[in-house]
Amino acid sequence: MSALPLFNFPASPCQRLESRFFADLEVWIKRDDLLHQQVSGNKFRKLKYPLQALAGRSPCMVTMGGPWSNHLHATAHAAALLGWRTIGLVRGAPEMQSATLDDCRQLGMHIVCVTREEYRQLRQPDDRWRQHLPAPYFAGADYVWLPEGGSSAAALHGVAELVDEAIDQIRFIPDSIVLACVAGAAMSRYLGKIARANPTIISSCGYFTYRVIRVCKISLGHH
Repeated sequence: MSALPLFNFPASPCQRLESRFFADLEVWIKRDDLLHQQVSGNKFRKLKYPLQALAGRSPCMVTMGGPWSNHLHATAHAAALLGWRTIGLVRGAPEMQSATLDDCRQLGMHIVCVTREEYRQLRQPDDRWRQHLPAPYFAGADYVWLPEGGSSAAALHGVAELVDEAIDQIRFIPDSIVLACVAGAAMSRYLGKIARANPTIISSCGYFTYRVIRVCKISLGHH
């Protein structure tokens, strides 16, 4: 039982796809979209343990993302449900608007726009995010940093639970796993959970490659 009611949900179901297009294949979908009405998918799993670690506190969570970031959106919803404050450091000009940012603001997230260079610097592990805090806004707050995409070691523990859930539900280890990914954190954790080996890089993008390898090492316990 979770210390936070937000995470007291049963495992998401595995649903078999019945279609003439898969006549010779057994294809299953892990329905993580059903975990929560607003905070769903891998964002729910990534937030689970970092937020549970804050139970009993009244933190102000600070995180980063683009103007259409699912992570910002999920964090804003989760914090609003828990009665916590949030600050989102967003890549873009102050006049930039999006439906995602509108939702985040309505949920109480304080948006701070940063330049692309400042955003890149936020990926460095040296608390540069503190330079962008609106000092008079939340004076004396219990600030907690959530990295880009929510991809911390604790977050990856939540992501890894999907693998055991799926195997328990379908009762076999699948030949192939297909998943959508952007920053590579979820993919690297799945690989670490299933293969306990280095991932096969499928993209020539330098940053993507670096991030997958880095997060996979964290998931395997190598820093």
